[in-house]
Amino acid sequence: MAPPATDLPYTITKIGCNDPDDYTGRAAILFDGSGAFNGQFFNKEFNSAAYANLARQGANDYSLQRNGVNDPSCDNRKVHEGTWLKKLVDTDGQHSNGFSTQSVSGKMGDIDSVVLELRINSDLTDVPTQADLLSQFESTIGADGVAKVDNGKINFAITLGDPDANNNSVRGEVFIELDQDVYADQWVRISIPKNGFYFWSGANWEKTAVSQSNADNANFGRLHLNPETLGNGSPETHGYVVRNAYGYNEWTTLADKPEEDFKEMNISIRTFEVRYEPTSVDGGGTPSSAPMSSSSAPASSSVAMSSSSAPAGVSEQERAARVAAGKALYEASTCSGCHGADGTGGPFGPIVVGITAGGNSCDLCNNDDYDGIKKIIEEGKGPMPACTPAGDCAAQLADYVWNELNGKDLPVVNGGTPPPASSSAPMSSSSAPAEPEGVSEQERAERVAAGKALYEASTCSGCHGADGTGGPFGPIVAGITAGGNSCDLCNNDDYDGIKKIIEEGKGPMPACTPAGDCAAQIADYVWNELNGKDLPVVGGSSTPPATGNGNLIINDDFEGQDNNSVPAGWKTFLQYQIDMQNNNSSNTTFALIDSSKAHSGSNSVRIKTGGQSIQPSFIFQDLPDGKDAYYTRFWMNIPVELGGGVKGADGNHVHFMSYSTEMSGSNKEELRFGTVQDAILGAFLPVSIDAGTEKVVPTETIPANQWVCLEFAVVKGNAIDKVYAWMDDQLLFEATKAADWARDPGKFFSGSMSGVNNHVTLGWRAFGDNKGVENIWFDDIAVSTEGRIGCN
Repeated sequence: MAPPATDLPYTITKIGCNDPDDYTGRAAILFDGSGAFNGQFFNKEFNSAAYANLARQGANDYSLQRNGVNDPSCDNRKVHEGTWLKKLVDTDGQHSNGFSTQSVSGKMGDIDSVVLELRINSDLTDVPTQADLLSQFESTIGADGVAKVDNGKINFAITLGDPDANNNSVRGEVFIELDQDVYADQWVRISIPKNGFYFWSGANWEKTAVSQSNADNANFGRLHLNPETLGNGSPETHGYVVRNAYGYNEWTTLADKPEEDFKEMNISIRTFEVRYEPTSVDGGGTPSSAPMSSSSAPASSSVAMSSSSAPAGVSEQERAARVAAGKALYEASTCSGCHGADGTGGPFGPIVVGITAGGNSCDLCNNDDYDGIKKIIEEGKGPMPACTPAGDCAAQLADYVWNELNGKDLPVVNGGTPPPASSSAPMSSSSAPAEPEGVSEQERAERVAAGKALYEASTCSGCHGADGTGGPFGPIVAGITAGGNSCDLCNNDDYDGIKKIIEEGKGPMPACTPAGDCAAQIADYVWNELNGKDLPVVGGSSTPPATGNGNLIINDDFEGQDNNSVPAGWKTFLQYQIDMQNNNSSNTTFALIDSSKAHSGSNSVRIKTGGQSIQPSFIFQDLPDGKDAYYTRFWMNIPVELGGGVKGADGNHVHFMSYSTEMSGSNKEELRFGTVQDAILGAFLPVSIDAGTEKVVPTETIPANQWVCLEFAVVKGNAIDKVYAWMDDQLLFEATKAADWARDPGKFFSGSMSGVNNHVTLGWRAFGDNKGVENIWFDDIAVSTEGRIGCN
């Protein structure tokens, strides 16, 4: 058995499943076992032919999910378990799944280290050995080439910044190697110091090293964790596959390519954190919103501090009375839920002990005087709301934080003592409307208004964000059942489940007080206004559009038609002409039946785009008027990968499907499905396109050269029409409320598109970068006005 490497830029330490970590500083927590991963996973379509050689054939075996699971081998501790896949042969989609988050920020110089605690699960791990690799690939790339690709061990890459950025932004990268012979089925703590990262810049993966001093001043806003091959030599060769070793461009002429194989690495993760330097914010240290590390042992609440310059004169009796008043408020309000019962911090709130200490410090305060602390409590700061009721509330809390949590002498305040504590917690209530069968618009409005008033008056909005999209101290509560945005504390898709959590509290989130009506009112607001769901009768539930074929007004598999014929029943829009006369296979652009490629049967529709920007190439059909919903399902095959990144600044975009009022003309309006730069997009574009609205989804990817099932739906709503998109039966995004859109949402049914002869269009149009798409195929197109169609 080979000994562990000793020259790695990180440390690997074996630990027990419940071994504590003595870290007490600040960290961006990506996973700590208390809920879901703080970010998004991407997964390829594992049922496709490209993945025929996987060790297990169940698609769900390789689909990474955000939520943790209980580990029975470790006292049912919550861990994240999944099989991470890296291709060994081709670069196309080489990272078959992975993780990305934008929940980190700051400068590279702010970072102390990145810590990952994991266990290799050998029974579900299948990584080719060095002998296997030589047997498979030596004839193609030689023994030296095989050595450039992999060595049969477990590898992951952590990247700070955007690895795919097509610019010279600075990225930090480290490749982790674990020897299964040494570490299989054993919990380990991997600690990567900042200087263990390779910092580089350059477009198109042309890596140019960046010095540590220059990297320290570079901002980063993303982090990626991807399965990898090791590569060897300089960092530029890390992550190589066989195609890289053979020659990326020369690969296209290789006639006898080896079969694809994979590294299947099943791991459990219990902790994943970015830890920050213990420096002040003004000195370039940790971002002020960085929470306490979840793995830290609680610090003592009786930190010895230097006394303030407060005048003498506060008796022990007066001190005790003032501190008791503040403590009652601190514990009854959400202060303790966010900042911790002893002030040492929690998942949603930073430290409030040791305010002037160089170790523990108050991230939101950075003040060393009583009046400064009182002012922050009184007015609020950042996501922390102002203390209510105003006045006495702030003075009482300041007394408790200052004296009890920080050991400082209480000053005389305005020549006297703060009055006694209020008997109620700082949260108001109003009576909840009844829940009769059938919720009228008036009743819905009343219930939502009552809940909104409570949500905004309490600390709900301060922690979870005014629109429910999350804040530094509170997770997302919008899009509760969505595959994208999801409620990290809830993981429920029913009204009663959400109401129960609000009523009882969960983890650091306190119970709603006063009990009873409070929870029902806030649940009404979260459920209907923030998530766009119909209000249920109490005890019932509301769900997103169900899958069911419904009444198909279009259902076309293109069978029984001749190759290169115009698809029957469809109109075409090519070169700005409807039903262009020379729509044939000799033209630079066409829309014709193709018998060489199909999702089902033997035929599909091939759209030849001409490869030009702006040029529209579509098939379309009319849709009936007077409907409240349109659901379209189609299978698409495209030669390039779409998505997988973020929206760029220039707004270049493409779309492959739309609902449109007309195909051309000054009054044309569209609801489009496509991408903007490298982010998947749903967009409503009224007559003046500059006034358009959009819903952008970063990180998700539409894979290349395989049939992908896509659905795009628009459903009439009360305050706003609801837009949904699915890929392979998984929700890509939903836009069901104003806050979901990057700009003011458009109205498909209630606006100027109402009552016109709308069309459903499928094809290709690029505004800017055409992404090299010259052909795109569609098959098994179906449209319903009654409900989701689904992929089966």
